[in-house]
Amino acid sequence: MDAEHNNQHSTTPGQPDGKELLFGLTRSEYGHLPPRLEKLLADVADLYAGRWPSHEACEVEYHDFVHALDVALAVARIMAGWNRANPDDRIGVELYTWTVAAALFHDAGYIKDKGDRDGHGGKFTITHVRRGMTMAEEYLRRSGWPERAALFVATAIALTDYRQPPTMDLGRLNAQERIAARMLPTADLIGQFGDKHYAAKIDGLFAEFQEMYAHQQQDQRPTVNPVPMFRSAQEIRNTIDEFYNNFVSPRLAEFGHLERYLDVFYGQQANPYRTNITANLNKYRNSKGS
Repeated sequence: MDAEHNNQHSTTPGQPDGKELLFGLTRSEYGHLPPRLEKLLADVADLYAGRWPSHEACEVEYHDFVHALDVALAVARIMAGWNRANPDDRIGVELYTWTVAAALFHDAGYIKDKGDRDGHGGKFTITHVRRGMTMAEEYLRRSGWPERAALFVATAIALTDYRQPPTMDLGRLNAQERIAARMLPTADLIGQFGDKHYAAKIDGLFAEFQEMYAHQQQDQRPTVNPVPMFRSAQEIRNTIDEFYNNFVSPRLAEFGHLERYLDVFYGQQANPYRTNITANLNKYRNSKGS
C-alpha cells in the first residue's frame, strides 16, 4: 500500500512528511516529478521559513506551512481521484502543478512583509486572500511560469475567500480549469474539518482572530463582510457543528461536491477525511457547554 494512502496529513510522527507524500503521489499519478513542482515546494518552504528577502517568517499558528501542505495534499488527492473516475478527461500534469501551486500560496497572505514588527499576521485575516494572490502572481512571473498559470492560480486562490459568494465569474478559465479551481477551496475546507488534530489547532485560530479584532478597533473603519466576533476558542468549538452544516456543507455543494473524488482516490479503504469530519463534528457537538 502506498505511503500517500497510509497517511492523511503532513506531520504524522513516524510517517513520510508532506513533501514526500506529495512527491510520491505525483510520481505515482504522472510517472515523474516535474522540476518546476520540486522547486516550487522548496521556494514556498523558504517563504514560510523567512528566507525570502521580502518577507518575515510565518508567525501565525493556524494558517502555517503545515496547513498549506495539508491542503496541497488534499487537492492532489482530489485530482488523482478525478483522474481515476474520468480517464477520458484526466487533469494533466501542468494543470495539476498549477493547482498545487495555488494550494501552497493560498494562505501565504498571512505572512508579514520584511521589517513588519506589528503583530504576528492575524491582522491580515480580512485581506490575506488578496495578498496571497499578489504574492503568487509575482512569484510565478518572476520564475518564468506561463501567464496562464498566474491567471489560474490567482483565480483559484480567490475562491478561498469565504466571505465572498462562491459563484464568482470563472469565464476566463476553460472547463477543466474551472473544475480544478473549485477543487482548491474544496480541499481547503475538507483539509481543515477532516484534520484529526483540528481541536488542538483552534487556539491558534482564535489567536489570529484576536489580533484581527484589535486591528479593526484601531482602524475604526467599517469592515465589509466581517469575521464573526468570538470571545474564546471554546466558543469557536461550540459553533463548529452549526458552521459546518450551515456554511461548509452548502459551499461544498456549490463547488460541485468535488470532495467525493477522495472516496475514489482511497478506493476500498476508508476515506480518513470523511471519518475525521464525522468524529470532529460529534466531538464538538458533545462538547457544547463544557
